[in-house]
Amino acid sequence: MIKLRASQAQLLLQNSVIASYKIGILCGFENEANFIRQFKKYSGVTPVKYREHFAVTQSGE
Repeated sequence: MIKLRASQAQLLLQNSVIASYKIGILCGFENEANFIRQFKKYSGVTPVKYREHFAVTQSGE
């Protein structure tokens, strides 16, 4: 279930301007700290770093 939530959060981080803490709540995480911890465990980076990386990748196209 965590993998599914983190995957959905990745999509939202890539394709929206919703604040990362709100994305965590929308994806079913209890709170921001839990979201960050679980997302990092799944993705290897924090939600903010994930979004920054994706934004850099997109702008470089």
